[in-house]
Amino acid sequence: MRIIIPQPQLLKHLQIVEHAVNERSTLPILANILFQAEENELVLTATDLDVGIQCRCPLTQPAERGAVTLPARKFTTIIKELPNESVMVEAKKNQTATVTCGTSHFRIPGLPAEDFPTLLQTPGGEGVSLSQGELKALITKTSYAMSIEETRFILNGTLITTQKNALVLVATDGRRLAIALAALNTASKQPLQAVLPTKTIRELGRLLTDDDGEVTITPVKDNQFVFKFGPVSIVTRLIEGQFPSYDKVIQPPSKNTVSCSRALLTNAIRRASLM
Repeated sequence: MRIIIPQPQLLKHLQIVEHAVNERSTLPILANILFQAEENELVLTATDLDVGIQCRCPLTQPAERGAVTLPARKFTTIIKELPNESVMVEAKKNQTATVTCGTSHFRIPGLPAEDFPTLLQTPGGEGVSLSQGELKALITKTSYAMSIEETRFILNGTLITTQKNALVLVATDGRRLAIALAALNTASKQPLQAVLPTKTIRELGRLLTDDDGEVTITPVKDNQFVFKFGPVSIVTRLIEGQFPSYDKVIQPPSKNTVSCSRALLTNAIRRASLM
Protein backbone atom coordinates (compact mmCIF):
# COMPACT_ATOMS: atom_id res chain seq x y z
CA MET A 1 0.00 0.00 0.00
CA ARG A 2 1.26 3.44 -0.91
CA ILE A 3 -0.67 6.73 -0.83
CA ILE A 4 0.16 10.43 -1.10
CA ILE A 5 -2.32 12.83 0.49
CA PRO A 6 -2.28 16.40 1.87
CA GLN A 7 -1.79 16.54 5.64
CA PRO A 8 -4.97 18.59 6.40
CA GLN A 9 -7.13 16.21 4.38
CA LEU A 10 -5.72 13.10 6.07
CA LEU A 11 -6.04 14.63 9.56
CA LYS A 12 -9.66 15.67 8.94
CA HIS A 13 -10.72 12.13 8.01
CA LEU A 14 -8.73 10.55 10.84
CA GLN A 15 -10.55 12.75 13.35
CA ILE A 16 -13.87 11.57 11.94
CA VAL A 17 -13.26 7.86 12.54
CA GLU A 18 -11.01 7.84 15.62
CA HIS A 19 -13.94 8.29 18.04
CA ALA A 20 -15.07 4.72 17.28
CA VAL A 21 -11.75 3.24 18.47
CA ASN A 22 -11.75 1.20 21.68
CA GLU A 23 -8.30 1.29 23.28
CA ARG A 24 -9.44 -0.60 26.39
CA SER A 25 -10.62 -3.68 24.53
CA THR A 26 -8.99 -7.06 25.07
CA LEU A 27 -8.68 -7.23 21.26
CA PRO A 28 -5.61 -5.13 20.31
CA ILE A 29 -6.82 -4.60 16.76
CA LEU A 30 -9.81 -2.54 17.98
CA ALA A 31 -7.31 0.17 18.98
CA ASN A 32 -6.31 0.44 15.31
CA ILE A 33 -7.74 2.14 12.23
CA LEU A 34 -8.08 0.12 9.05
CA PHE A 35 -6.47 1.78 6.02
CA GLN A 36 -7.63 0.48 2.63
CA ALA A 37 -6.02 2.09 -0.40
CA GLU A 38 -7.84 1.82 -3.71
CA GLU A 39 -6.77 3.41 -6.97
CA ASN A 40 -8.29 6.85 -6.37
CA GLU A 41 -9.65 6.52 -2.83
CA LEU A 42 -8.55 5.91 0.75
CA VAL A 43 -11.06 4.19 3.04
CA LEU A 44 -10.60 4.61 6.81
CA THR A 45 -12.53 2.37 9.22
CA ALA A 46 -12.69 2.13 13.02
CA THR A 47 -15.00 0.16 15.32
CA ASP A 48 -15.48 -0.97 18.91
CA LEU A 49 -17.86 -3.77 17.74
CA ASP A 50 -20.87 -1.73 18.89
CA VAL A 51 -20.38 1.37 16.74
CA GLY A 52 -18.28 1.57 13.58
CA ILE A 53 -17.38 4.61 11.47
CA GLN A 54 -16.13 4.45 7.89
CA CYS A 55 -14.95 7.46 5.88
CA ARG A 56 -14.02 7.61 2.19
CA CYS A 57 -11.32 10.08 1.20
CA PRO A 58 -10.71 10.85 -2.52
CA LEU A 59 -7.08 10.89 -3.70
CA THR A 60 -5.73 13.24 -6.37
CA GLN A 61 -2.75 10.96 -7.04
CA PRO A 62 -3.22 7.26 -7.91
CA ALA A 63 -2.46 4.95 -4.99
CA GLU A 64 -0.86 1.55 -4.75
CA ARG A 65 -3.58 -0.83 -3.59
CA GLY A 66 -3.28 -2.50 -0.22
CA ALA A 67 -4.54 -2.53 3.37
CA VAL A 68 -3.12 -2.34 6.88
CA THR A 69 -4.30 -1.42 10.39
CA LEU A 70 -2.35 1.15 12.40
CA PRO A 71 -2.68 2.35 16.03
CA ALA A 72 -5.22 5.18 15.99
CA ARG A 73 -3.90 7.42 18.77
CA LYS A 74 -0.23 7.21 17.77
CA PHE A 75 -0.87 7.68 14.05
CA THR A 76 -3.28 10.61 14.52
CA THR A 77 -0.86 12.33 16.92
CA ILE A 78 1.94 12.05 14.37
CA ILE A 79 -0.18 13.40 11.50
CA LYS A 80 -1.38 16.29 13.70
CA GLU A 81 2.23 17.43 14.28
CA LEU A 82 3.27 17.29 10.61
CA PRO A 83 3.50 20.46 8.49
CA ASN A 84 0.88 21.42 5.92
CA GLU A 85 2.46 19.40 3.12
CA SER A 86 1.86 16.15 1.24
CA VAL A 87 2.15 13.01 3.38
CA MET A 88 3.26 9.68 1.97
CA VAL A 89 2.11 6.55 3.79
CA GLU A 90 3.61 3.26 2.66
CA ALA A 91 2.94 -0.17 4.20
CA LYS A 92 4.96 -3.31 3.51
CA LYS A 93 4.04 -6.96 3.86
CA ASN A 94 5.50 -7.06 7.39
CA GLN A 95 2.62 -4.72 8.48
CA THR A 96 5.03 -1.87 9.24
CA ALA A 97 4.08 1.51 7.78
CA THR A 98 6.40 4.39 6.99
CA VAL A 99 5.16 7.98 7.12
CA THR A 100 7.14 10.64 5.26
CA CYS A 101 6.41 14.37 5.18
CA GLY A 102 9.08 16.92 4.32
CA THR A 103 12.10 16.13 6.50
CA SER A 104 10.08 13.98 8.94
CA HIS A 105 10.14 10.18 8.75
CA PHE A 106 8.34 7.66 11.00
CA ARG A 107 8.03 3.88 11.13
CA ILE A 108 4.85 2.51 12.79
CA PRO A 109 4.16 -1.21 13.41
CA GLY A 110 0.64 -2.32 12.49
CA LEU A 111 -1.52 -5.44 12.43
CA PRO A 112 -2.88 -7.47 9.47
CA ALA A 113 -5.95 -6.01 7.78
CA GLU A 114 -7.43 -9.52 7.51
CA ASP A 115 -7.92 -9.60 11.30
CA PHE A 116 -10.03 -6.42 11.35
CA PRO A 117 -13.77 -7.02 11.97
CA THR A 118 -16.10 -6.73 8.99
CA LEU A 119 -18.09 -3.52 9.36
CA LEU A 120 -20.82 -3.28 6.72
CA GLN A 121 -23.35 -6.12 6.64
CA THR A 122 -25.99 -7.10 4.08
CA PRO A 123 -28.98 -4.70 4.03
CA GLY A 124 -32.03 -6.21 5.71
CA GLY A 125 -34.75 -3.89 4.45
CA GLU A 126 -35.65 -0.59 2.86
CA GLY A 127 -34.30 2.63 4.28
CA VAL A 128 -35.53 6.17 4.80
CA SER A 129 -33.85 9.50 4.12
CA LEU A 130 -34.02 13.10 5.33
CA SER A 131 -31.71 16.09 5.43
CA GLN A 132 -28.70 16.08 7.74
CA GLY A 133 -29.79 19.36 9.31
CA GLU A 134 -33.19 17.97 10.29
CA LEU A 135 -31.77 14.79 11.83
CA LYS A 136 -29.18 16.82 13.75
CA ALA A 137 -31.97 19.09 15.04
CA LEU A 138 -33.96 16.06 16.21
CA ILE A 139 -30.93 14.77 18.13
CA THR A 140 -30.35 18.18 19.73
CA LYS A 141 -33.98 18.37 20.87
CA THR A 142 -34.08 14.88 22.44
CA SER A 143 -30.62 13.61 23.43
CA TYR A 144 -30.50 15.57 26.71
CA ALA A 145 -33.34 13.40 28.08
CA MET A 146 -31.47 10.07 27.70
CA SER A 147 -30.85 8.22 30.94
CA ILE A 148 -27.33 7.73 32.35
CA GLU A 149 -28.39 5.15 34.96
CA GLU A 150 -27.37 1.55 34.32
CA THR A 151 -30.38 -0.01 36.05
CA ARG A 152 -32.70 0.59 33.08
CA PHE A 153 -30.45 -0.09 30.10
CA ILE A 154 -33.21 0.38 27.52
CA LEU A 155 -33.40 4.08 28.49
CA ASN A 156 -29.66 4.58 27.83
CA GLY A 157 -30.45 5.47 24.25
CA THR A 158 -32.94 7.08 21.90
CA LEU A 159 -35.93 5.46 20.20
CA ILE A 160 -36.00 6.07 16.45
CA THR A 161 -39.22 5.21 14.65
CA THR A 162 -41.30 6.21 11.64
CA GLN A 163 -44.89 7.42 11.64
CA LYS A 164 -46.46 7.82 8.21
CA ASN A 165 -44.02 10.13 6.39
CA ALA A 166 -42.17 11.39 9.46
CA LEU A 167 -39.14 10.29 11.48
CA VAL A 168 -39.65 10.44 15.26
CA LEU A 169 -36.96 10.47 17.98
CA VAL A 170 -37.91 9.81 21.62
CA ALA A 171 -35.72 9.89 24.73
CA THR A 172 -36.59 9.60 28.41
CA ASP A 173 -34.92 8.93 31.74
CA GLY A 174 -38.18 8.06 33.51
CA ARG A 175 -38.72 11.59 34.82
CA ARG A 176 -38.70 13.69 31.68
CA LEU A 177 -39.64 12.90 28.10
CA ALA A 178 -38.48 14.52 24.85
CA ILE A 179 -40.12 13.88 21.47
CA ALA A 180 -39.27 15.46 18.11
CA LEU A 181 -40.23 14.63 14.54
CA ALA A 182 -39.30 15.71 11.01
CA ALA A 183 -40.66 14.97 7.55
CA LEU A 184 -38.89 12.30 5.50
CA ASN A 185 -37.60 12.80 1.98
CA THR A 186 -38.23 9.14 1.16
CA ALA A 187 -40.29 6.84 3.37
CA SER A 188 -40.05 3.08 3.78
CA LYS A 189 -42.99 0.79 3.07
CA GLN A 190 -42.27 -1.01 6.33
CA PRO A 191 -42.08 1.06 9.56
CA LEU A 192 -38.71 1.32 11.27
CA GLN A 193 -38.31 1.10 15.02
CA ALA A 194 -35.13 0.69 17.05
CA VAL A 195 -33.30 2.03 20.11
CA LEU A 196 -29.94 3.62 19.31
CA PRO A 197 -27.22 3.58 22.01
CA THR A 198 -25.91 6.80 23.53
CA LYS A 199 -22.56 6.65 21.71
CA THR A 200 -24.27 6.45 18.32
CA ILE A 201 -26.44 9.47 19.10
CA ARG A 202 -23.39 11.46 20.20
CA GLU A 203 -21.39 10.54 17.09
CA LEU A 204 -24.29 11.46 14.81
CA GLY A 205 -24.65 14.78 16.60
CA ARG A 206 -20.93 15.41 16.17
CA LEU A 207 -20.63 14.47 12.49
CA LEU A 208 -23.92 15.62 10.97
CA THR A 209 -23.93 19.08 9.43
CA ASP A 210 -26.62 21.76 9.41
CA ASP A 211 -26.95 21.78 5.61
CA ASP A 212 -29.49 20.09 3.35
CA GLY A 213 -27.24 17.14 2.49
CA GLU A 214 -29.14 13.87 2.67
CA VAL A 215 -28.67 11.11 5.24
CA THR A 216 -30.06 7.62 4.63
CA ILE A 217 -30.99 5.22 7.44
CA THR A 218 -31.07 1.54 6.51
CA PRO A 219 -31.62 -1.54 8.70
CA VAL A 220 -29.15 -4.38 8.19
CA LYS A 221 -28.91 -7.92 9.47
CA ASP A 222 -27.61 -8.84 12.93
CA ASN A 223 -29.67 -6.13 14.67
CA GLN A 224 -27.84 -3.16 13.14
CA PHE A 225 -28.59 0.18 11.46
CA VAL A 226 -26.46 2.04 8.90
CA PHE A 227 -26.40 5.85 8.60
CA LYS A 228 -24.84 7.18 5.39
CA PHE A 229 -24.17 10.85 4.70
CA GLY A 230 -21.53 12.39 2.48
CA PRO A 231 -18.33 10.28 2.66
CA VAL A 232 -19.26 8.89 6.11
CA SER A 233 -21.01 5.65 7.09
CA ILE A 234 -21.90 4.81 10.70
CA VAL A 235 -22.86 1.24 11.55
CA THR A 236 -24.39 0.67 14.98
CA ARG A 237 -25.76 -2.19 16.99
CA LEU A 238 -29.16 -1.60 18.54
CA ILE A 239 -30.21 -1.82 22.19
CA GLU A 240 -32.41 -4.87 22.64
CA GLY A 241 -35.55 -4.60 24.70
CA GLN A 242 -38.97 -2.92 24.77
CA PHE A 243 -38.93 0.87 24.91
CA PRO A 244 -41.70 2.30 27.18
CA SER A 245 -45.00 3.26 25.55
CA TYR A 246 -44.30 6.97 25.55
CA ASP A 247 -47.54 7.95 23.80
CA LYS A 248 -49.60 6.81 26.81
CA VAL A 249 -48.06 9.38 29.15
CA ILE A 250 -48.59 12.37 26.87
CA GLN A 251 -51.45 14.47 28.18
CA PRO A 252 -53.96 16.08 25.77
CA PRO A 253 -53.46 19.80 25.06
CA SER A 254 -54.64 22.09 27.87
CA LYS A 255 -56.92 25.06 27.37
CA ASN A 256 -54.90 27.05 29.92
CA THR A 257 -51.75 28.37 28.27
CA VAL A 258 -49.38 31.30 28.72
CA SER A 259 -46.75 32.79 26.44
CA CYS A 260 -43.67 34.87 27.15
CA SER A 261 -40.23 35.71 25.81
CA ARG A 262 -37.98 32.66 25.82
CA ALA A 263 -34.92 34.78 26.65
CA LEU A 264 -36.64 36.39 29.65
CA LEU A 265 -37.86 33.02 30.94
CA THR A 266 -34.39 31.46 30.52
CA ASN A 267 -32.76 34.31 32.43
CA ALA A 268 -35.35 34.07 35.23
CA ILE A 269 -34.80 30.30 35.58
CA ARG A 270 -31.03 30.80 35.66
CA ARG A 271 -31.30 33.33 38.48
CA ALA A 272 -33.76 31.22 40.50
CA SER A 273 -31.63 28.09 40.10
CA LEU A 274 -28.80 29.81 42.01
CA MET A 275 -30.77 29.15 45.22
